Amino acid sequence: METVTLASKYQLVVPRGARERLRLRPGMKFTVLDKGDVLFLVRERPMRAYRGLARGASPRGTASQRSAAGFRDPDFYYYDEDKK
Repeated sequence: METVTLASKYQLVVPRGARERLRLRPGMKFTVLDKGDVLFLVRERPMRAYRGLARGASPRGTASQRSAAGFRDPDFYYYDEDKK
């Protein structure tokens, strides 16, 4: 863990080791989140990077949520032990 100092223009220098490990480059954009006394820097990524992230997700909720509500999805295969 390294310590950095906030400059008079409210700038921080990311230590070299962290820059290299995270492959940070000049001009990259970050979202800043603060939680209590902690700042999180989250690298912004193009929407293309999120493609396929929710593949297979149902807008109707998870299978366990649907079954708890008594909903049976006609497109979902239900295994029936009696039909062996």
